[in-house]
Amino acid sequence: ATPSLESYARALKKVYHLVELKERINRTLPSVSIISLKECMKQGQSYILSDPLREKMQEHLSRHKQIILLLNRRGYHTMLRCNSCKEPLVCRHCDTTLSYHHQTKTMVCHSCGTSYPIPYVCPNCGAKEGFGSYGFGTERLEAEVKQAFPQARVLRMDADTTSAHNAHEKLLLQFGRHEADILVGTQMIAKGLDYPDVTLVGILNGDEGLNRTDYRSCEVIFDLLMQAAGRSGRGEKEGEVVLQVFDPNHYAVVSAANHDYNAFFQTEMKFRHAAQEPPYTYLIALTVLNRSEQGCQECALELMNGLSGNFRKIGLIPLPKRRDTYRYRILLKGKDLEEMRTAVRNLLDDNPNLRKKDIRIDVNPMNLE
Repeated sequence: ATPSLESYARALKKVYHLVELKERINRTLPSVSIISLKECMKQGQSYILSDPLREKMQEHLSRHKQIILLLNRRGYHTMLRCNSCKEPLVCRHCDTTLSYHHQTKTMVCHSCGTSYPIPYVCPNCGAKEGFGSYGFGTERLEAEVKQAFPQARVLRMDADTTSAHNAHEKLLLQFGRHEADILVGTQMIAKGLDYPDVTLVGILNGDEGLNRTDYRSCEVIFDLLMQAAGRSGRGEKEGEVVLQVFDPNHYAVVSAANHDYNAFFQTEMKFRHAAQEPPYTYLIALTVLNRSEQGCQECALELMNGLSGNFRKIGLIPLPKRRDTYRYRILLKGKDLEEMRTAVRNLLDDNPNLRKKDIRIDVNPMNLE
């Protein structure tokens, strides 16, 4: 018999409790400061490097210690908007806003990798009034750090700087040999790094992603913050973490700052139980892909209308276009996973036409991006 989801959640909590480390091997955990970016911006401070973070960086650099800065977004600016119509520049092949990369002076789609020159004329309205820049990525952060600390040696690690063979290993070896004082990077530097002389970790825009529709968004952010904070103070010297966020009171942020997994688990499970999200229900994601938007929609509608049972059907959910391919998703949510699987299997078995379509089936999906 399939165990109840409530018993599964209780068992999962017990397992996490058993494996949870009550203290670090070196018996110290880094102290964490939460900085409200809203308050900093009201005071006229930089929205990239707040005054408290700059002061901490100067303090640790003066002691000849190393620093890691995490920003989970690459590029220089996250988007360019037309100064006339205010529409952002978007990839022709994807429904993705293009990011500006200063080193190559191009706009890049981070979904399909296509690069574009910056247009002279707005492709949306035809105006020639130029484009305004918004947001920032690791490339811009690197430039800001070099300007603020001209004597410091800075390395950047992201998908752009690690594309060459062995580039990832070379950068880490450089940092390990103290050939750099500050390492700037995306989530690839959040886990697994063990440098005893790293005594300060700055996490920028640490709560970005909490407003995603994925039910695991808070869990993902909590995990990223905990892992990134753990890069600081791994040697004999105590570590510090500066966490820059827009919502300093969010339970994922506060729990991560306090190194308190149990508090996060309790709050997260309350929300998931109220919304009947996993592990209190099962999910099956059915994603239809087609080069034709109409064909994609019609296939998804046929799929949804053909499914029936003691479960909820959520859809049709249009997803952003990727590589000239349209996508629609249907979510099945219920307490009996086998019933949902059987319903999908029977529908496809009874409709050979549907079996010919490009339909992706993900049982208990790990993310719903």
